[in-house]
Amino acid sequence: MTKPECELIKSVFKVGGGRGFLVNDCIITAAHCLPKDLPIALCLAPEDYPVIVESLDGSRKAFMYPVFVEPISDITVLRPFDDDYQNWCDLIAGQMGFELAWPEPCMSASKVLSLTAEEWLPFDAQVHPRCLRLDHEYERIVPGMSGSPVMTPDNKVVGLISMSDAEAAILPNITPWVARLLGVPDFGSEAA
Repeated sequence: MTKPECELIKSVFKVGGGRGFLVNDCIITAAHCLPKDLPIALCLAPEDYPVIVESLDGSRKAFMYPVFVEPISDITVLRPFDDDYQNWCDLIAGQMGFELAWPEPCMSASKVLSLTAEEWLPFDAQVHPRCLRLDHEYERIVPGMSGSPVMTPDNKVVGLISMSDAEAAILPNITPWVARLLGVPDFGSEAA
């Protein structure tokens, strides 16, 4: 494993029964990792439904709230509560976070963090307009890996592990304001 790959593992966190990962002061996770009643509650007051995000070793945690939930693509973006910001800073201290990228139509290689978080598993990938399909060795994706980033060989995140037979591509499934929140430059020009 390369040094950047080792460092990026520290930017992956536990979220519900799965994982999430750090992008520009936010956590991206699979929507199905959230409490079951949360998507309905979002219509009311998302700040009243905190989500616990913790380090993979369980030593640090912070409370966050969803600012974006796309249940069909299975993508959620979480932000820290203002009154829990110190815990958030402690949780992400020294983490480099991930960079998002558009999946290339000809992309064929990807990698996903193993359940034990000890290695990045290689996968062949097929790119579709809003999703990614990983190779036939799909049994390596197991419960608990939901919300993990799907990365390109150069360590850019193009998708996340979701609960369907196809993994969610991130940038094709978010809105421009969420892209700005996540620090994606020139979102409108690349999406066209």
